Amino acid sequence: MKNKPTSIEAHEYIKPHKQSHQQKILEGLDRLKIGGTHEEIAAVSGLRPDQAWKRLSELSREGKIFDTMITRKLRSGLQGSVWQLTGKPTVVVSSNPKTMQEFKDAKTLKQLTFLI
Repeated sequence: MKNKPTSIEAHEYIKPHKQSHQQKILEGLDRLKIGGTHEEIAAVSGLRPDQAWKRLSELSREGKIFDTMITRKLRSGLQGSVWQLTGKPTVVVSSNPKTMQEFKDAKTLKQLTFLI
């Protein structure tokens, strides 16, 4: 399938910015510690959510980040994938805590999660 002229034009426009956006995303994920949705990553990276979202698949293909298979609620109310740097631990917290430690972990995770 051939790319539309508008897609080609958009690609040429963003090409000089891709590397800096990717670097900002990697630095943002490093600051987040527990991974983040594209909205959370954008908030700490100084990017718009669409700018972050578009670069995530590229960084994943390069093996720099991965989809944790965990989701969090987005501003839209839909669930969004949580991304993490390759080599960083993934935090999994029970949504229905049964022990005091699980409760504390869930509270900490909630505090660390951005409310956008």
